Amino acid sequence: MKHNWQYKPLGELSIIIAGQSPKGSSYNETGEGTPFYQGKKEFTDKYIGEPTTWTTSETKIALKDDILMSVRAPVGNVNISTQRICIGRGLAAIRPNIIISRDFLFHYIVAIQDSITGREGAVFPTISKKEISLITIPVPPLSEQEAIVARLDAAFERIDILRRNTEQELRSAQQLFQSTLSLLLTPQPHWRKKSLGDICNTINGLWKGKKEPFIKVGVIRNANFNKDFTLRYDNIEYLDVEERQYTKRKLHRGDIIVEKSGGSEKQPVGRAVLFDADGDFSFSNFTSILRIRDKNDINTSYLYRYLQYSYIRGDTLRMQKATTGIHNLEFDKYLSINIPIPPLAEQLSIVSRLDALSDKVKQLQANLSRTLTLCEDYKKALLREVFE
Repeated sequence: MKHNWQYKPLGELSIIIAGQSPKGSSYNETGEGTPFYQGKKEFTDKYIGEPTTWTTSETKIALKDDILMSVRAPVGNVNISTQRICIGRGLAAIRPNIIISRDFLFHYIVAIQDSITGREGAVFPTISKKEISLITIPVPPLSEQEAIVARLDAAFERIDILRRNTEQELRSAQQLFQSTLSLLLTPQPHWRKKSLGDICNTINGLWKGKKEPFIKVGVIRNANFNKDFTLRYDNIEYLDVEERQYTKRKLHRGDIIVEKSGGSEKQPVGRAVLFDADGDFSFSNFTSILRIRDKNDINTSYLYRYLQYSYIRGDTLRMQKATTGIHNLEFDKYLSINIPIPPLAEQLSIVSRLDALSDKVKQLQANLSRTLTLCEDYKKALLREVFE
């Protein structure tokens, strides 16, 4: 126990309000009624994000400056409310009394977050109002609480500045890549044009078969498409597929895989990725491949970059239909895209410049990932130093 610190259950230091969801018929996304939060989806580092749902039928209310705790998997994450809100079953509100600082309590709960396990034996991890009230909290004198909060806030602000600077550097590199993509791929007078369908053969993806003989192969799915138009190879699903289907649908290095079905409102269907691996791989029925007929006329990487550019500028957004929640690419329209074709040497030069910029973006993404890990480790170390 730290000098002059008392320890009390959280129930003696705060009012705890367990969330309760209103009737679903009261929900809306137009701002009518009270902002409603069901769980931690809108959590940030500290202050909860903007609402996406409102309710016209209030149940349990959290006030501005209440601490919000996630009470369903994951258990124990906390944020601070920025206004009067309605809270659903996935949250509880903690309203500190006058003997404990809100920010001190917030920092302490963050420090012990990994040890807040909730009810044992539950199918999904949960924590009840009673269990929250029994969490033991240190209570140093208020002046000491304020000094601790000031020290942590100052350190965390320096950490956040480092993170924001790294994020901005990455955003600048991404913007440079996209502007360069547009600049280099804007058609020039001496370039030819051909439709995508005239340039490539297309093969539709396979369904999981039912007739033997089977062969186990890695199947590229939408889940393997990264946001930066690359492929993830670490989460490929290996399936038993019909050997006769696989023979016709074995991926070759340099094939371009196009997402035909899937997507969402925020992520239109139509992403294209370049397959650049060896081994036994195929592709799912939600995708198709483009295989260039004459690689002495069209460089594979050039075509891949042009399709990336076409997607970014919104071409495929105008070629999709939504049915039963799934977005489908109108593939005939997609194959009618006119591809500007510079001389092969010029294609290779364009690819070289774009690949160099892409490598820089990937390096900055890796730097950001390392920076975020270091920042998080440093925050945890500071919290341990203060509270242990």
